[in-house]
Amino acid sequence: MKRIWIFIAMAILLLVWGSCTTVKHPEVAKVAEKQTAAGDPYAVTEVVGYTTADAVYHPFKGYVSLAHSDSIRFYTEPEKKGKPDKPTLAPPLTFAFAQATPDVSSLAVRRTKVLATIGTAVAITAVVAAITVAIANSDDPVPQQPPSGTGTSCPLVYSWDGAQFVLDAEPYGGATIQALERTDVTALEHLVPSQGRYRLLLTNEMDETQHTNRIELLVVDHAPGLLVAPDADGAPHAFAAVHSLVEARDQAGHDLLPWLAERDEATWDPDLEAAARQVPLADTRDHLTLTFDRPKGATSAYLLADAATAPWGARMLRPMFAMRGVTLGLFYAAINGDADARQKLHEWNEREELFYLGVEVEEGGRWVRQGRLIGGGPIVAETRAIPLDLTRVTGDRVRVRVHPPVGFWMFNAFRLADREVPVHMQVVAPSGARDAAGRDALASLIATDRDYLTFATNEDLGVVDFPAPAQAEGTVRTVFARTGGWYEIRMRTLGLPDVAGIDRLTNQPGYAVQFALTRFRKSAGAWLAQDVRPARN
Repeated sequence: MKRIWIFIAMAILLLVWGSCTTVKHPEVAKVAEKQTAAGDPYAVTEVVGYTTADAVYHPFKGYVSLAHSDSIRFYTEPEKKGKPDKPTLAPPLTFAFAQATPDVSSLAVRRTKVLATIGTAVAITAVVAAITVAIANSDDPVPQQPPSGTGTSCPLVYSWDGAQFVLDAEPYGGATIQALERTDVTALEHLVPSQGRYRLLLTNEMDETQHTNRIELLVVDHAPGLLVAPDADGAPHAFAAVHSLVEARDQAGHDLLPWLAERDEATWDPDLEAAARQVPLADTRDHLTLTFDRPKGATSAYLLADAATAPWGARMLRPMFAMRGVTLGLFYAAINGDADARQKLHEWNEREELFYLGVEVEEGGRWVRQGRLIGGGPIVAETRAIPLDLTRVTGDRVRVRVHPPVGFWMFNAFRLADREVPVHMQVVAPSGARDAAGRDALASLIATDRDYLTFATNEDLGVVDFPAPAQAEGTVRTVFARTGGWYEIRMRTLGLPDVAGIDRLTNQPGYAVQFALTRFRKSAGAWLAQDVRPARN
């Protein structure tokens, strides 16, 4: 019996070791609603930072109280053994400072998710195999995973940073039908080698079934000071010069520079509440004009865009599919089996730009489309490099324009890069993979074929190991995950198809925005009470 308790203690330690941490950035109003709902006038929320209205992020480890309508009170606590599950303003919390409520845009709230089961730990380390056997032979209950997520997104990829798994990537967003399967290249900013290997955790935390076909690492060792980012095809590019925006404005002339100049915790997205009050919109697009100083003598450059699908836009996939009712399966079959149906869907995507956004460059007084930005997220935004031809650009400024559908995009930063440097890239295949039950899953992830690693429930996950190549002295390493697959949103009760709605969605430009804003107006109260900001910008 003593032996079992030793194993249980080890299991608890390993579960903590295998926790997944994300940081969300809910608006102050959403946190205030949660504190009010708690029914405790002294309720506080633990934070790791906050963003002020001027788009500046301020780290702060402590607690905030929103009990006063005119100000936000910040508190700290001295180091002590243990920590109450529900801290209050009673000692030992100490007042630190206060900020006027209008001056704070959002709060950085850390969320930790402990891995699902002891079986999960088998996939993390072989040592836990003994723990699993010990608990299986005892009467102790197996810890269960948190409730299933209700949103839709895509698989989440966590990187082992030497101490914990940290959310790092969200590949192939929007690939909701098998025929739309695609491969994404996503940066792994938190990944570090441990015992000669890299380790990733793949999870399904959404209300969907996920099919991952292949995953490998792209390892780029380069000189210090270079910025490396992938293009739309996933090829990494390295740049010696990166230029910030000098001006950014929307269609009303509002200054967006504080939100879009730097890759940070401040993200621009439209005011859905205001837009929903104006439905039907005369114009279903926002229009952003971005201005850069032209690099001296440059005839080409790359637009570096840090962008993602907006959370509400991602949520609209489910109701748009639900319009088709009991005929949804026929729609899927048509897209998967008929080239003409796929072409029509492609044309609809190009027209609506919900997940692919055109990029225009001003050339001698006229706007010319030169490329497109592929959406990711909504939980994790990625940097994408879009090539720009500057040979027909006149003057000493480069002006770029995008027209995002209202509510379907959010942007963290836009930059201009040039002085490209050749990169040396190593492709690293996985050396091992285990699913939540400890089964070998490597064969499903090493080739692009019809053999998928499928996560049908929120209890499914996989841990994937890669050998860490030797790094040349004096270089800096940038690592990307190249992941292919698709996912299907779980649709339960389906009624009769909404023929009129399907017709408008298919044939009326901008109807997807009108539809989404109408739903937002009806459910704004429930929506605003949730933390929906991305974990990383």
